[in-house]
Amino acid sequence: MTVCYFTASGNCLYVARRIGGTLLSIPQLMKQDSIEIEDEAVGIVCPVYKAILSMMTAYAAVFVQRFVLQTISPLLTK
Repeated sequence: MTVCYFTASGNCLYVARRIGGTLLSIPQLMKQDSIEIEDEAVGIVCPVYKAILSMMTAYAAVFVQRFVLQTISPLLTK
């Protein structure tokens, strides 16, 4: 599993570490020309404001629009 995280205070990094897997910093990924992630599962950990409206930070929202996700089906790799 790959976990992409955005944190300012460290809370989301703590959560990402608890989830485990390969941790990727969203700010570091955003410096790349293209963002391609390939894994069986990909999670995104970021602050959410106004939980009723499920609004993530604008920075994380831009990341979600930019990255290309390639999933690997465990059924197809056997």
